[in-house]
Amino acid sequence: LKENSVFLILKIHPMQNISDLKIKNMSIASTSLNLDKQNYLDINGTELSNFNLKNNSLTLENIIINKPNFATFIDESGSKFINNLFSLLPKNSDKKDESKKDEFNYNISNFILNNGYLHLSDEISKNSIKNIELSAKNISNKDSLTLNLNAKDDNLNLKSSAKININKNELGGDINLNLNNLNFAKPYIKRYLNIADLNAKINFNAKINYTDKLSAKADLNVNNFYIKDDRNEILGSFKTLSQNINLNDKNILISNVKLENPHLKFVVSKQKELNILNLIKNQDSKTSNEEQSDNFKLSLKNLTLKNGSLEFKDDSLALPFDTNITKISTTINELSNDKISNIALHGVVANYGFSEILVTTLPFDPRSNTDLIVRFKNINLKNITPYSVKFLGYEIDNGRLSVNLNYKIKNSILSGANSLNFDNLTLGREIPSKDAVSLPLKLAISILKDSNNQIDINLPIWGDLNSPEFSYSGIVIQAIFQLFSDVVTSPFRFIGNVLGINTDEISSVDFAPGTAFLLETNESKIKKLADIAKKKPEIIFTLTPTYSQIPDSYAIADRSVSKDILLVMNTKDLSYENALKEMFKKKFNNSEFINEKDAKEKLISLVKINQDRILAIAQKRVENLRKKLMENGVKEGQIEILNIKDVKGQANDKKVSMQINIRTR
Repeated sequence: LKENSVFLILKIHPMQNISDLKIKNMSIASTSLNLDKQNYLDINGTELSNFNLKNNSLTLENIIINKPNFATFIDESGSKFINNLFSLLPKNSDKKDESKKDEFNYNISNFILNNGYLHLSDEISKNSIKNIELSAKNISNKDSLTLNLNAKDDNLNLKSSAKININKNELGGDINLNLNNLNFAKPYIKRYLNIADLNAKINFNAKINYTDKLSAKADLNVNNFYIKDDRNEILGSFKTLSQNINLNDKNILISNVKLENPHLKFVVSKQKELNILNLIKNQDSKTSNEEQSDNFKLSLKNLTLKNGSLEFKDDSLALPFDTNITKISTTINELSNDKISNIALHGVVANYGFSEILVTTLPFDPRSNTDLIVRFKNINLKNITPYSVKFLGYEIDNGRLSVNLNYKIKNSILSGANSLNFDNLTLGREIPSKDAVSLPLKLAISILKDSNNQIDINLPIWGDLNSPEFSYSGIVIQAIFQLFSDVVTSPFRFIGNVLGINTDEISSVDFAPGTAFLLETNESKIKKLADIAKKKPEIIFTLTPTYSQIPDSYAIADRSVSKDILLVMNTKDLSYENALKEMFKKKFNNSEFINEKDAKEKLISLVKINQDRILAIAQKRVENLRKKLMENGVKEGQIEILNIKDVKGQANDKKVSMQINIRTR
């Protein structure tokens, strides 16, 4: 006991030592109980009036406690001060006292605590609450008591009331809490998050009731929230968040959620670290394999988000990237573990683009049944030049993108259609990048672009979400590479689709073997090629001087033998058969003439064709084709002659085909 202190203990044994005790009024000037610097109780005045103890009952009209100053340290076992105080009280005797069989009744009419001060500390933080006012009426083991608790200081304004029936284990009450900042919570949050600061203003109103089960109705409003990362930069914020909360036993319904002006900032550092992922500190947590059987059911209804914004910045690129999505709005009708939810999100991308996401799903089991539609319109592609340089090796000078993605998931099977439209896509400078993919971008753009500078691409995808090898980005990249492969191997088919031209077999022109003359079947092909050249002036046709050694040599030799037969027929006035026999006998005097076909084949086999003659035909062919294309309107600069090439063939081939390929300037 400290000096100038009073410590009063009334040890009462009803029906044994004291049968009748009355105190009209009693005042205690001050009381002080000190355990240490963090655990103490100072009371600046206590008043009791009309204390009456008689047999098994106690009545007390008023207890008034003035300016109590209470401090305690909290740890895993609770309040150190209170635990020590209870340890001083007498332990219950194991012997049963028959005199205690009768019930002890008590009634305290009024309990008042004025101007209290509470100090709470633990291993992390120290907090205090001032101006605590507590009043209770009718504290009794028979009836319900009424309790009022109020507190107000620079940060906190609390008003609460409750009606409690201890006998029936019932409670009903109201709470109104206003917090002007989150200073008290910062040390605890910083223990788990890498943050420099966070703050908000909170208003909480609730009605609580407990009989056999707990139920509550509450309104929660959070204003001017922000959180700063460890670099003291705003990571997230919002202006207002309001919601209604209903608790009924183990069911929680959060409804009418309104979030205004939320903002999130995602930053990839030069070390390729995402700020959000660095937010959570590594914790040594103990996990339990025991499943909780008494899980709460959580449902959310009628969520709206207005005027949201998202900023994305990537400092890991050679050219830093920074963009934003603004005016984000969202509506969600319901989120529940047993009902389909409809979610809609809209926003503006980089000031002029538009985004929309529509989701129909079972939110807690999306793999079983989900429909997802994602639309982006009028996205400025020039803004993503830092990524195009890194992954494509080109700057983007111009172009806008619109995307329509439609995905369906049923029993973990994903099927989707990716529809993309590029408007006036124009690549800029080529910039070497070790991360760039090897794709013929300029050629693909030239081929796929229509007369209105539009490129329309459809990429169907499919995948099994349960497969260990499944990767969304992987199947999309695979579809893109397949598209480019098809463009390179069948460029005229894509051009025909873009321009509305039937381009069947225009990738080659045909010549009669052994000659440089174009076959008549080439006329329509040449006109279509000229039409393509006019509509796509950036395209260059590459022509390869072509010969086929066997059919070209055979055709030349065949014409030479036929010419000699005709000469013999004319000079000696012989029939074709007799002329052929005479030539055969002259060349093969010891061989027997069998038939015209075999005889001619033997004569052809004797003809020797100079290789220069074959090569000259190849050059003449490409020159004839070049002239024909120019006569039909193809500009000279759109034609490129490549190196001569031998295409394999058979002696009986009726044509030699020259391939036409495409490249861009």
